[in-house]
Amino acid sequence: MLFFNGGYNNSSSNSNTVSRFLSYIDTIPSDLIDRKYNNLNRNYNASLTLNYDGFKSLIFGIYNFFNIDLSLANDISINRSEMDSRVSDLDTLTNLYRQNDLLTNNNILTNFSYKPGFSLRKSISKSVWEKYNYWFSMGVELKYQFLNQKNESSFLFRNLDRNFTAFTPNLNMNFNYTKNNAYRINTYLWANMNQTPASIDQLYPLVDSTNRYSIIAGNPNLKASTNTYSNWNFDISRAKMNTKSNYSASIGLNYNNTANAVSDNLVYDSSGRSIRYLINVDNQTAISGNFSSRFSTNLSKLSNINFSYRLNLSTNERPGFINSVSSTSTNNSISNNLSATYSLIDKFNITIGETIATNRSIQQSSSRISSLIRNYTTSGNINYFLTKELTLNTSLNYQNNIAANGNSAKATIWNANAIYRFMQQKAELKLSAFDLLRQNRNITNFIERNTATTTISNGLQQYFMVTFSYYPRKFGGRSGVPPPPSGAMMIVR
Repeated sequence: MLFFNGGYNNSSSNSNTVSRFLSYIDTIPSDLIDRKYNNLNRNYNASLTLNYDGFKSLIFGIYNFFNIDLSLANDISINRSEMDSRVSDLDTLTNLYRQNDLLTNNNILTNFSYKPGFSLRKSISKSVWEKYNYWFSMGVELKYQFLNQKNESSFLFRNLDRNFTAFTPNLNMNFNYTKNNAYRINTYLWANMNQTPASIDQLYPLVDSTNRYSIIAGNPNLKASTNTYSNWNFDISRAKMNTKSNYSASIGLNYNNTANAVSDNLVYDSSGRSIRYLINVDNQTAISGNFSSRFSTNLSKLSNINFSYRLNLSTNERPGFINSVSSTSTNNSISNNLSATYSLIDKFNITIGETIATNRSIQQSSSRISSLIRNYTTSGNINYFLTKELTLNTSLNYQNNIAANGNSAKATIWNANAIYRFMQQKAELKLSAFDLLRQNRNITNFIERNTATTTISNGLQQYFMVTFSYYPRKFGGRSGVPPPPSGAMMIVR
């Protein structure tokens, strides 16, 4: 059995950065940098999988080996990334842009991977008429990876050719069970291991001087990281015909551990400037989980109510160093979302919801520092069907974001729409009003390692939009060529 896959991607980007740096410390000079970046990227990838399913009969002959399928597997892949980066700075004396020889470069990275091994698969199923049926499958792949990483650069110190080897098994299990006219269960478990070598920018980075307060120092002695990942999911739902109520629920767990993980030794000087010296640490661990549930019931022939709840949890531990002192950063986040919807068929529906999210960071070194950010969102949405043709809609979202220092940023976003359908529901005219209270702001609170950041930026505030759309029931004509999409849009601010 032979499988082949390949791809090619070509992209280019142009950007301009003006950095004005004013220092009040004598050791750091003030300057102005006007810098242009022109990048061209080309990416090639190809993979080939060759499986020999006759391996079982070759080894065991006529014996069925407990009905376990056994086959040889060979995976070959190659990825090639080509980058042409041209960087130039403004010369204030001549008012011309001149090439920056410290950042302008060509770089070609090629990763070649070969994974030989064998796989074992077994499945079991049973069905009892009008009672139940189930299906179970399990697969194990035992493979060994040979990886070659080659980097060719116009900077000689970034040229390298390295080889890595690692045992990279994976496991997958699936189970489905259905009890007739009662419920349905589905669960799966997936786990794998893989090896990730340090990137060229971690080994030999090119330092851009526009960022004066966060500098990365490479480490050519970084080891390859080994990642172990597993995921388990469980779903249950009602499978009963002509029932008044329905329910469903799911649970998911994710585990990720990285041995020889790349971390930081952050060194701060008296001005607050940081230099990131990259190092290997024993382990980094991340665990996350989620739970969701839904319940709906018919209150009458024309009305129903629906409740849904979702919980997300995550924790990750990242060891490192700050000024050469061991420091472990732990981030814990919790998000709760609850919503309820009431529907009166052909009349209206209303949805209300509440989201509460917290993110706590703990920095443990010679002392313990804890930071907490909180986000609250209350939402409501109403659809009112005046006629079969005319629908009115309004939504309201109240956001309250409390940063690590206790400061609160609040915003209320109110939107409204009027939708009219005509021409036998084929055409739609929609009038939309966004941010009627003129409070739209982009508020972001996040904690990463030992840094708590709050970003507040002004977004597009109050504006009105008229949209016309046409939905033909039949596309194309006798020529077989589909017509272009229809529609017109006008925005008024």
